[in-house]
Amino acid sequence: MSTAEASATTADAAEAGGRTKTGSPRTIPVFGVAIPDGEMQGIFKPMDLNRIIKVLEEEDKDVSEEKQLNYIKKLIHCYQNGFPLRDLAQIFKILSLCAEKIEKQPCFVEPASDIIKLCGLPFLKKKVSDEITYTEDTANSFALLGELMKIPSSALRIQICKCIVDFYHAEPLKKHIPGYQQVSSSYKIKMVEVGGLAKAMVQSALLLENQLVEKLWVLKVLQHLSTSGVNCTLMVKAQAASGICAHLNDPDPSGQLLFRSSEVLWNLLEKSSKEEIIQQLSNLECLLALKEVFKNLFVRGHSHYERQLRNDILVITTIIAQNPGAPMILLIDGKVILALFTYVKKPERLKIMEWSAAQYEELQLHAIATLSSVAPLLIEEYMSCHGNSRILAFLEWCGHEDSYFIHGNSFHGTGGRGNKFAQMRYTLRLLRAMVYLEDETVNKDLCERGVIHQLIEIFKTMMSRPAEKEEAIALEIQSDTLLILSGLCENYIQRKEMFGTEGVDIVLHVMKTDPKNLQRGLGYNVLLFSTLDSIWCCILGCYDSEDYFLEKEGIFLLLDILAKDLTAASLLIKLW
Repeated sequence: MSTAEASATTADAAEAGGRTKTGSPRTIPVFGVAIPDGEMQGIFKPMDLNRIIKVLEEEDKDVSEEKQLNYIKKLIHCYQNGFPLRDLAQIFKILSLCAEKIEKQPCFVEPASDIIKLCGLPFLKKKVSDEITYTEDTANSFALLGELMKIPSSALRIQICKCIVDFYHAEPLKKHIPGYQQVSSSYKIKMVEVGGLAKAMVQSALLLENQLVEKLWVLKVLQHLSTSGVNCTLMVKAQAASGICAHLNDPDPSGQLLFRSSEVLWNLLEKSSKEEIIQQLSNLECLLALKEVFKNLFVRGHSHYERQLRNDILVITTIIAQNPGAPMILLIDGKVILALFTYVKKPERLKIMEWSAAQYEELQLHAIATLSSVAPLLIEEYMSCHGNSRILAFLEWCGHEDSYFIHGNSFHGTGGRGNKFAQMRYTLRLLRAMVYLEDETVNKDLCERGVIHQLIEIFKTMMSRPAEKEEAIALEIQSDTLLILSGLCENYIQRKEMFGTEGVDIVLHVMKTDPKNLQRGLGYNVLLFSTLDSIWCCILGCYDSEDYFLEKEGIFLLLDILAKDLTAASLLIKLW
């Protein structure tokens, strides 16, 4: 009889209920396998894990494949209610040995998958201190799960992903095991962080370019992992943002790839270094992928979900645009600024349009909102498209009373139903973004086109409107108007003279606002601060305007504000 057979006989005898000698390896209880009726309840069959490891490691031809598989089947049956923490190191050693055999012996895929499946069950502890005592064993075990993703077995990879997802949906034990307790629900999630599993899963995703089903499962795992800041940091180190973004446009009939990928990107932006994420996404491959996805959703997206996804992609692109080093010159070659400006104009009623009025309104507002983020980065392209001229012409239309009424159904159209407030609001935001660049070419061109007088007229028009339910939006429009005027006039006497007495009158009008309004919210405080800023930037330094301001008792109005609003007083002290 060979040594292996002798050992196997000893093990078989132990399994039959006998006892091994003192020097034999430690035995552990089988959970959930009850002794037949008539015997004492609570006694479990023993199993020698070290023996299984030795059998799997044995390369002797006398140890058959069938025998190895039988040992593993007994182990799986033994632990059908979960693994104790103290046995994880040996269990995962057995799993590792099974995995090593898969390439030459595919029959080991099923038992390896079954062991991994059991890892999805709650782990068990004998003592409260077990969670601390076996921290290293558990973390190393979870790290091994990530390594096993490299094995070219679809069934094994999917089972690993299912197991990890189960960590985040822990259920109580279905059967109580005497002498054991379930570990805390957060324990596995914490050990995932300690074991660095997130990094390995990102690397797995990059290896699965052509295996869609497996890739979707990995992305589902990354969705769960990215809810943790620790995991997000590990994922960023593994270049998760760029790797995921570059494949956003990969074929996927189900649409899950785009949905899961965009959610992972959002989690990374929220829970890790935003600057690092932007840096990773600031490459041509990622921007081209975002462009194609946005274009497809823009043209073919009809459902609320698709519109929301389109908006998310647009916001991610806008965030990337914050990086001056991002290759946004994609945008130049594609004439994106010019394309967006085609919507910044009065709707042409006589022209046959492929969009309904509500659809055109949403496109128009999205285009203006996008220009607010993109145009400041592409000043030359903006000027070559006559951006200032287009904006001022559109603002003039926004200020006119006519029979055009918008629907106000879109996100950007909030508060604009039955008027042009939404268009004016976003156009002024765009103009403010350009003025605050302090680019003299842009600002000089605006002033030469009469923007100061036009803005004063817009403010006077808003003043003459009766109080409406869109009061907050009207106040925002007035605040932005004053901020733009301040940005244009500061340090330029000639422009302060253009602001003149008409401008001083609108400032005085705001200063006469009922003090009770300042406590109502809605933007009155912002309007007041914008007004104080305009006194400094648009009036002080121009003698004629200063005299007119004093003549109209502006200084007394200012003192009244200071007496009633300490916040305004502190702001004014900083300004002066």
